[in-house]
Amino acid sequence: MGGTTETIDVLMQKLYAGQLDAQIGGPYFRQAQVVSATLATCAAFLAKEPLARQTGFGRYREFISELFPGAVAQ
Repeated sequence: MGGTTETIDVLMQKLYAGQLDAQIGGPYFRQAQVVSATLATCAAFLAKEPLARQTGFGRYREFISELFPGAVAQ
């Protein structure tokens, strides 16, 4: 896509706002780019989760539960 973004959240904001339409081929490709970026991010985190668990890090779900008690169904 060219250029950089600070976080995946900023990338998604730029995609949804149409700020990257010129780089991705226009607004008709926006949804496909968002889906691709989301799937790639999920796959990367899922691939790293077993190693993270071995080092003692809790699961993301547990982290969200700690931040927002009652927000995540157990």
